[in-house]
Amino acid sequence: MEIRHIKHRDIDFVKWDKTIDNSIAPLIYAYSWYLENMANGQWDALVVGDYEAVFPMPWRKKFGLKYIYQPFFTQQLGVFAKQGITCTTKDFVEAIPKQFFLVNMQLNMHYGTLPNIKLRNNYQLNLDNQYAILKNNYVSDVSKNVRKIERQQIGYIWDIPFEIVVQLNRNAWGEKNPMITERHYKLLLNNCHLAHDMGALITLGAIKNEIWVGAVLFFKTPSYLFYLSGGATEEGKKCGIMNGLIDLIINKFANKKITLDFEGSEIKGVAYFYSKFGSELKPYMHYKKFNWL
Repeated sequence: MEIRHIKHRDIDFVKWDKTIDNSIAPLIYAYSWYLENMANGQWDALVVGDYEAVFPMPWRKKFGLKYIYQPFFTQQLGVFAKQGITCTTKDFVEAIPKQFFLVNMQLNMHYGTLPNIKLRNNYQLNLDNQYAILKNNYVSDVSKNVRKIERQQIGYIWDIPFEIVVQLNRNAWGEKNPMITERHYKLLLNNCHLAHDMGALITLGAIKNEIWVGAVLFFKTPSYLFYLSGGATEEGKKCGIMNGLIDLIINKFANKKITLDFEGSEIKGVAYFYSKFGSELKPYMHYKKFNWL
């Protein structure tokens, strides 16, 4: 199997996206429009044949040397191959050109694992079932919080401006993620614009006493809902508003052949929260290696 290195200017985005469409797990992060924005147009690719399998390589420079990194708001990349194509993550990692002195990426596990990796948590929930059955799989305190919220004077609004969601997220988590800068949030907002124009953006907000207390934002593909951003105010946290927001999302998309991807978290409390909706742990790899070793 010949793996070719293709520079950014020579990538055929149409063929690229068709390969992502036809892969085992068409993750939103791997589509050209998503990568183009989050990597600021600075990514190369490894390609097999006529885009039978692909591997994106976002890169930066440090001290004049190129290295491969993981863009913010891009949980996992790795190998994406048309169904029926046999290849491994190991094949592609070994084919990364030596001009990239460091590889520091988060990779999906659909095409095998690598040595010396760290597993990171992701949680997914298959929504292809009746809402009543999905709801029955919530842990007891989620069900209790959902009932509690239903008794309060809270209004829910679909399709709210995505800027509201991102700002609530920044207010709630910004101080805990100082490495995410204004520039990174602007890139996320740019992708929200693109997703909105493609009809791929889902937003939902909650209001109490005429004030936003929480909101969530998802990017939608035919087979996935990706939880990209969300946050709650102190008042929202007190009333457990995130339970109500996620429950409404599950209700809306129940009985559809869609997987809700919570994205997981390395913060134990947040990861545990996602697990309480009956979701399954679906880990991915963090791989870091100096490429000359």
